[in-house]
Formats: sequence, C-alpha cells, structure tokens
Amino acid sequence: FFFALYVADVSEPGCVDIHVGTWRPSVTFPAGGPPSCCCAPPPSSCPVTKMYVASPMEAYWVDHIAELQSQAIEWPKGCAAVRAQRHHIDVWIQFSRAVATSPGMILEGLGAPPAGNLSEVFSYQVLTPNSSTAGCPTAVRYVPVEPLAAALRHPRWPCLDNIEAN
Repeated sequence: FFFALYVADVSEPGCVDIHVGTWRPSVTFPAGGPPSCCCAPPPSSCPVTKMYVASPMEAYWVDHIAELQSQAIEWPKGCAAVRAQRHHIDVWIQFSRAVATSPGMILEGLGAPPAGNLSEVFSYQVLTPNSSTAGCPTAVRYVPVEPLAAALRHPRWPCLDNIEAN
C-alpha cells in the first residue's frame, strides 16, 4: 500500500533509477509504462553522496519513542500521539495513494525537498553528485521516504484502524 524509496542513484539529469545495491523492486506502472529515463542502470563512474533528512513527524517519534512504547494492547500513549498527528497521517496516506495510482509522480519532484504538508511528514534522501566525469549528472536530487512513525505497518493501525481518510 505504501511506497518506500530507500536509496536511489541519479543516472541522468532529471532521472532516477530506484534500487538498493543490486536489488531492484518491481514497480507497476500504468499502461504507458515507466518514464524512459528511469530504468537504466546507474553508471558506476557517477557516484553520489547520500544524506538522510528526517521529517519533523519522524523526529518526534524518534525523540519520544521511549515514553510512547508500551506492552498494553490499547497502546494509550502511542495512540494519543497518533491521534494528535491525524492530519499528518492523512497527508501520508493521500500521497501514498496518489503515488500508487501514478507512480511516475514520485519522479517529478526530485529537484527539491518535500514542500508544504509533505515536508512535515516525509523524510528524504539528499543525493549529491560528486563526480566531475563528463556525462555524470550535476543536479542534487531529493528522494522522499516514508517516516519511521506510528506503528510502522500502517500509520492508522491500531489507533485509527477503523477511520477512513477524507
């Protein structure tokens, strides 16, 4: 249901090939197929420096996990935090559904970090090319990553399990 882009290398200006080492996830694209630029293997002579930037939502959970953890099935403190972040969780789910419907849209915003409501929710990888080799990309790319927040399996479970997004 949700996307996760953990590592991506820039293979051409404006293009990205999603992979982790030699593992390549299977991505289902609409009938037109993936954008032509996005399936080429990255050139090994074009290294990038990767930096992870946690979103405010993720930072909250990392900073407060010790006080939110519980063995209680109801998870009272954790669920209170989830309910307080309901707007962020709705943004998360709406964006994930949009990406599931139109996977190519994830490639459209790689030139800037997440903005607006997305910046409060999504963490991202900053990929900075560090090669002066001819043909290597020069543009920095920002690859969104779902936050490490809530119960991780689904951001509504178990606290908002029966509530549909707007």
